[in-house]
Amino acid sequence: MKLMKRFISFALALLMLAGLPQVIFAAPKVGDVVDHVLHTDIVTYINGLPIRSYNIKGYTAVIVEELKDYGFYVVWYGDQRKLTVIRLESVPIVGGYTPEKNTQPIGSKAMPVYFTDIVTYLDGIKVDSYNVGGRTIIYVDDLAKFYAKDYVWNPEARTLSLTLKGAAPTDSDSGNDTGTGTEPSGGPVIEKQPESCTAKEGDYATFEVKASGYDLTYQWQREEADSESTAWNWVDLSDGGGISGAKTPKLSVLADLDAIYAGSYRCVITDSDGKTVTSNHVSIIPLKPGIKIVTQPQDQRKKAGEYATLYVEATGVDLKYQWQELVLKYNTDISSGILMSSEYQNIDDGGKYSGTKTNTLTVKVDASKLFGVVMPGGTQKYICLITDRYGMTISSSPAIINSYREIKITEQPQNVTQTENAPAEVHIKAEGDFPLYYRWQFLWLGSWTDVPEENAQFAGVDTQTLSWNRDSSGSFKFRCVVDGPNSEPVISDEVTVAFKLPLQDYQIYQPKTFRGKFYEEAFFSFGFQGITVNSLECIWQQKGSDGKWVDIPGTGPTDTYIKLYIDSTTSGCWYRCTGTVNGHKFTTMPAQLQGTLKFRRQGLNQATLKIKTNGELHWIDIKDYVVGEGLTYEWEGRKQIVPENLYIVETEYRVDRHEKGFEDQIIRTEVNGSKVGISTTARRGRIKKKNPGPLEGYYIFYSLNLYTELYCRVTDRYGEKLTFTVYLEYIDP
Repeated sequence: MKLMKRFISFALALLMLAGLPQVIFAAPKVGDVVDHVLHTDIVTYINGLPIRSYNIKGYTAVIVEELKDYGFYVVWYGDQRKLTVIRLESVPIVGGYTPEKNTQPIGSKAMPVYFTDIVTYLDGIKVDSYNVGGRTIIYVDDLAKFYAKDYVWNPEARTLSLTLKGAAPTDSDSGNDTGTGTEPSGGPVIEKQPESCTAKEGDYATFEVKASGYDLTYQWQREEADSESTAWNWVDLSDGGGISGAKTPKLSVLADLDAIYAGSYRCVITDSDGKTVTSNHVSIIPLKPGIKIVTQPQDQRKKAGEYATLYVEATGVDLKYQWQELVLKYNTDISSGILMSSEYQNIDDGGKYSGTKTNTLTVKVDASKLFGVVMPGGTQKYICLITDRYGMTISSSPAIINSYREIKITEQPQNVTQTENAPAEVHIKAEGDFPLYYRWQFLWLGSWTDVPEENAQFAGVDTQTLSWNRDSSGSFKFRCVVDGPNSEPVISDEVTVAFKLPLQDYQIYQPKTFRGKFYEEAFFSFGFQGITVNSLECIWQQKGSDGKWVDIPGTGPTDTYIKLYIDSTTSGCWYRCTGTVNGHKFTTMPAQLQGTLKFRRQGLNQATLKIKTNGELHWIDIKDYVVGEGLTYEWEGRKQIVPENLYIVETEYRVDRHEKGFEDQIIRTEVNGSKVGISTTARRGRIKKKNPGPLEGYYIFYSLNLYTELYCRVTDRYGEKLTFTVYLEYIDP
């Protein structure tokens, strides 16, 4: 009945899809975020004991591995990437989880849910499973379908309670089984079902079935995997090779690894009329099954070039360890829709690794990646596979090693005493990471506090040079915190900046920071309050990346304003005016000219890259089309391209291999900051016309487009964004 329902459902699905337009969806790959766990106040119980649970799409899910404490036998098959769950009354329900009160908004996102290639089976039936925090989870609703005696949702108490059946369910797909172990129309009757049993490796496992009927015969079967199709089939057993009683009510099996992990066992009982009944399926449970991880490896942050140590502690019998590293994998089979994915691969001692087959891994930390753009620190991700003497394998949680660079201050700030009406300046120089971030602080009420950006007395609070202007005497202590994307912050020496000024009878209207797009005009101006200007002599100055103030030629001695063209020589620079007014010296506060990104030619937001199909690499540099300060680049095409993936080999189309002369189309993409390079090594394919007419016997030559377009999303240091499109056109060599 179940098979017929599945066939009907499948046929209906095909009919529905037949009327839809053809759409190709890229299959999710391992590690893709497919949903999010939501914060919930629901508490889940199994037989009255609370169990850790999650909320996904409004449904409650639990961790598969934790079911072993709630009356289930859970086995992990590492080579097959599958988890099997069987309900056994012999497994005690002990629980061990204490619910924690939810303090977050109900329904808000808690953590991502990842796609996983691990397949989970409940009594041999596949159910949906996902990865949360490195653990496999399944829905409680699926557990209830198989094992529920009672399944109750209490909306007032906000509890979900599952009470398990007292006995394991029968195999509903066994053919003649009705769920009661008896034949509905007469025939053999099973009076006592066989039971799963525990056995040490090398001992014998025994299964026994009791049945009534006339002239009964018995045939024990084992579920075994087909070596070619990988399908599981029931196979008749015969005596010999560690098996005895294969055609009797009592079966004995030598408990070696093959017998333990080959599959389940059942007995088919037949009477003289040829009527049959099939027993429940049972399994050999290794004595002291399972591995328990006591201590998981922990994430670490280490300086590039140093050594990090990852440690895992587990309990089990004759444990063996194998550390793996997450690496990029390039897929040349386009049929899956996945061109690049990540997978864990075994690592061996030597080079930067030691202890790869122990519970303690020592690994040299790679340098963080730098490509002239803001990038996160280099990461190395590891898991440890732990296997016991029975071949059971489980994986530790992943541990990430984040590398960072060491920042060194090459020039410390110095004490400053200012005695004239001009801003005081303190400078710092540092190196070791890119880009470096600066944050000036001052001592306020006994605590170090960031210098406020909106305070007109200060300028350059997040640059190498801090300017402070006062119209009266006073002093403060300052310091600078220097940080970077791949480094730990470093704090400079403390310095004192003091003002000892004569009384002033006027104030200056200070110039303000100006922000505009490249190739437009910028303006700075200043003025005086509380004074009649009888005489004024001044000069405007510019300070560039070298930190030196330089006079700007061409400005008049009484100009209180200056007009500038925004380009690479002015954007990012600071401007001020210095001179004398009525015989008194003065210097204005510095103001910065901030040029935001812009297309170099108005409206030119795209370009076409012509690609020869001879393997030649063709580069295009977005800097030729976009101008701005501190630009970062994010490339996106048919799949995500990021600067850390410097070399990608992808198959775009698989052409007909039955025709001589056809080859896969291969594209190579190299990305380095603003530059992208494309080439193809493919020959032009050829196909015959399906309906020969006047051109019968001719071939139509063509070349397949690989990428049709790429996008580069550009961001400047001020957060302004724009998108540039690169169209690809493939031509003959």
